[in-house]
Amino acid sequence: MCDFEKKVLDGLKNCGITLKNKKVPSTGVAVSGGADSVSLLLALSNLWHEFNIPSSNPLKVITINHNIREQKETSGDAAFVKQLCEELKNKGRNLECTVVELPRGKVLAEEDQRGQGLEEAARFLRYEAFETFIKENSLSFLCLAHNKNDQLETLLMRFLQGASCESLGGIKEKRDCYIRPLLNIERSEIEAYLVSKQISWRTDSTNCDTVYLRNKIRHKLIPFLDKEFDFWRGGVVSGAQKTQEEAQAFLQLVQAFPVKMVQENKQALIPLDRLKELPIAIQKRVILRACNLCGFEKRITSAFLEELVSCLKNGISKSFATLGFWVKKNTLFIKNDYKIHTDLVFFDIIEETGLYDFPFGILEVNEERNNLNEKSSQKSKYTLRLNGESCAESFGLPFCIRSIQRSDEVMTASGSMKKISDILADWHVIPEHRALIPVLQLMDESQTIKCIFGKFLGYKDWIVK
Repeated sequence: MCDFEKKVLDGLKNCGITLKNKKVPSTGVAVSGGADSVSLLLALSNLWHEFNIPSSNPLKVITINHNIREQKETSGDAAFVKQLCEELKNKGRNLECTVVELPRGKVLAEEDQRGQGLEEAARFLRYEAFETFIKENSLSFLCLAHNKNDQLETLLMRFLQGASCESLGGIKEKRDCYIRPLLNIERSEIEAYLVSKQISWRTDSTNCDTVYLRNKIRHKLIPFLDKEFDFWRGGVVSGAQKTQEEAQAFLQLVQAFPVKMVQENKQALIPLDRLKELPIAIQKRVILRACNLCGFEKRITSAFLEELVSCLKNGISKSFATLGFWVKKNTLFIKNDYKIHTDLVFFDIIEETGLYDFPFGILEVNEERNNLNEKSSQKSKYTLRLNGESCAESFGLPFCIRSIQRSDEVMTASGSMKKISDILADWHVIPEHRALIPVLQLMDESQTIKCIFGKFLGYKDWIVK
């Protein structure tokens, strides 16, 4: 057994797999054809052979053809993995290979539906296939090939994206049945191992495309840090370990907080007086946990959580995607009805100043100060605040706030018209948010749409000057 395989063996032990035991848990490995996953496949198959794992408990291999790149390249990856597995089996290695092929266009369709980019859509479908593979093969563990370089890239990427405390802890060695035996192994060690075994690997052509943030970090930021700050790698990993410890402390506080579940209608009840005693950071995590217990697993924006915590003080009801939040008898109720609000319609003509409660939040209409107490023949102008933040100014009354309709268009800076649906696509608005984004329409003869409000959900505002 070589040093690399000993490190993989240590990685397995860290994740809960001891090959010396008489009964080794059923284990699989995901292989893309790249150096990381090929090295993991080779090391695991050798370890299975070294420890005489019974033929009734083979190493289960899954490779997925996402069908994103051109046919020759993407099919070539899956064919390479399948061929490698055949060669290893011919050498007496105990494994089985499954090839999963996603229909061409499925990842792009998923990207359109989810609105969070191509990589996120591919990852979602990949893990969906993993879950099916795990169930069909009754696996206890599925090994993934993330290595130490991936960890550093991920930590930098999450830091630049303003991630939460939990995310800044980095990739975990073990999450449910997913384990990562290579997480403490450098990429250079991986390639050296494969070269020593005379095993080739595939290279994804998109790995050099710096349009993707991870590639930009890998090819531009990391070389700069290596050149200018030779201590940075140890510092980042050490910081992540401390953050993981702090996140674990947060998690214990959150899990200890009493959240009552009414399972028959997917509803969570939180005692509001006890919630308000907690620091804001813990309040948000308690609310997120309650949402998860209700069956809601999608991302909830930080902006919405900030707004919700603020609104709880005044007992204001809120909604987010399929979730509803309201306060009654000093209790916060959270309900998930599993129905996406694509049919959500709101319409209100604003004729005077004041606060207006909409499904997307609170709209505040105020008269501009420089017009107050002025004796002028000119009509007064008004400023708008959405969920406490300034969003528009210098509009006359009345105007209409309503939900978006399919045929809606808005004027661009060049004077041409553009479909609002195309603007939402440019902003990568996820389906759950589309029905919540309001427009402001004038109530004169032109019926012109002057504003699209998206900033409160983390997108942009479109104001026609």
